[in-house]
Amino acid sequence: MKNQLQQSVIFVLLLFLSGCSIEQNQTQNNTESIYINDEYKNQFEASVIYRSLDDALSNSNCIVTAKLEQIIESNDYREYLFKLTDTIKGTMNLESFYVQEGYGYHSVQTANFSYSTLDSQYSIGREYVLVLSKTISVYFDKDIYMVSGDIFIELDSDKNITSYTRYHEPEEKGFKTLNEIITYVELNIPLDNDPKVYGMPYTKSEEIEDIVNASEYIVKAKIINIHTEGRTNRNTYKCKVSESIKGLTSNEILVILFKDTVAFGGEYLLLLNKDNEDSLIYTLSSVNSVVDIDLDKNLVEEIIMLALE
Repeated sequence: MKNQLQQSVIFVLLLFLSGCSIEQNQTQNNTESIYINDEYKNQFEASVIYRSLDDALSNSNCIVTAKLEQIIESNDYREYLFKLTDTIKGTMNLESFYVQEGYGYHSVQTANFSYSTLDSQYSIGREYVLVLSKTISVYFDKDIYMVSGDIFIELDSDKNITSYTRYHEPEEKGFKTLNEIITYVELNIPLDNDPKVYGMPYTKSEEIEDIVNASEYIVKAKIINIHTEGRTNRNTYKCKVSESIKGLTSNEILVILFKDTVAFGGEYLLLLNKDNEDSLIYTLSSVNSVVDIDLDKNLVEEIIMLALE
């Protein structure tokens, strides 16, 4: 069973897949389309679990400084293109990287405030301290970075802090300069030699044994129809399970699959995961987790043998 933090990260991925995205440790209330900046956007309402500063810093993948180069608005989420200027904690291997943010209204649990991310706080050309979580997903062609704890720290050219908020609330007592942040992190936040990465690092693996071990559920299933039409490269399909080889599922399940990889009426061996036992949606454990039973009989036999060991 995945721990609570891993479950909530997978839940975030499901929200991305269904047309909206929110930060870790949140619960979705509802979604709808709204009109923002002359375009329709998919917006959500969510209750955000409050995270302390130390918790957000400790559970981040990396803490960096970076300048914002571009803001890309899509129907499903906003992307920020940053150029790295320095690394405070962890490792950022990309000179330029994207950070994602969903459109929505947030209420913060155990705190008496709420906020909206319909409009961006960030400005192109400005430099920021970014406390980042990192998630790897089989459904995206690049790693997903998000701001942990909704920490917003803007710097001026002298590395003084011009704006510092958490959950859009001003931090009146706190850091005034970048050096103060660096010193605080060095003294109070342990450097993790294995920076946290949520999701499945083996999502693109071709090692069958790794994929089998990483799959909570392995089933033989027939594709019935499309349950939810996706706007990108995937749909949510209704599947009828004929045999459960690993893990127990219902007779009918919903699985997010890439378009044009399955045919209606076709039977497949599916290697799957989901965020928790009550989830209605299953996700692929890797890009190699759909096997045509008629075309790849040897591979099917190998997977079943490994699953039953």
